Amino acid sequence: MNKISDNVQNDSKIYQDNINRILSNTDDEFIAIYKSVNHTTIKDLEHYLPKIIKACRKRANSSQESLASKLDCSRSDISKYENNFKSMKIDRFQRLCEVTNSKDAFMALLSGQEGLNWLIKRFEADGLWE
Repeated sequence: MNKISDNVQNDSKIYQDNINRILSNTDDEFIAIYKSVNHTTIKDLEHYLPKIIKACRKRANSSQESLASKLDCSRSDISKYENNFKSMKIDRFQRLCEVTNSKDAFMALLSGQEGLNWLIKRFEADGLWE
């Protein structure tokens, strides 16, 4: 395994603690926590998150409509998330990662820039990154 994969696995307890802290807070608090534990900027997060959402959906071979029904939202909401017209709340993103079998995306997001780089390379290798 590569260094990033090892770190994601070895630090699962820390990440789970961070996930629990994030899920218990508001979105503004999530941003503050995210900035405090990562070197990724909010601008990076805003840039990559819509692409990550779309790649996770494509990985699951799911349509926007099908994913929307699993996330209890509209197809229009999924389109807005993927095109950066609407922000996805962290609990919905966690659910998206669960239903698309993309928990690695959630963990990579919490791992900062290294995690994002690893995830993008993985999505690129699978032909899912646009």
